[in-house]
Amino acid sequence: MVRIHATCQLLANRFNQANISGKEIQFIQIEMIKFIHREPACYGIVEDYIPGNYKKFNNNGNWKKDEDGYTAQAFSHFSHEISGKNLIIVDLQGVKKEKKYVLTDPAIHSVTEECYGSTDRNRIGIDEFFRAHQCNKICKKLNLRKNSEQTNVDINADTVLN
Repeated sequence: MVRIHATCQLLANRFNQANISGKEIQFIQIEMIKFIHREPACYGIVEDYIPGNYKKFNNNGNWKKDEDGYTAQAFSHFSHEISGKNLIIVDLQGVKKEKKYVLTDPAIHSVTEECYGSTDRNRIGIDEFFRAHQCNKICKKLNLRKNSEQTNVDINADTVLN
């Protein structure tokens, strides 16, 4: 989980450098803890509470929020392209603030031998995302290419960036 969050923040930093939508993607920092009085040793993950109106923008399958999450959708698409089509970051959820999305508990689907945990659905997960994805104004400004699995009509280019 720590590796997943670190990978997500690394790609979010690349997305934020483009500053296309005026909103940043930020993954909340997590910490691993060890329960020292347990036998055998037991580990857990903790993170700060994210205040605000919690929303889910997409999942690790083919569901997406149709409104209010165009930056998050474009970020998932961007993560696939910037990684050389080796992975995609999905299951985006958290709080949308005025200038950024503060996200937690993402999933990564990967086509490499490197597995990103029990939610890594490999090529199946990537294909499901793109079957539901509609490129929006942010995708277009980032010059993201359509995936062969995309069958949906793009969202109107006049859609407000969010």
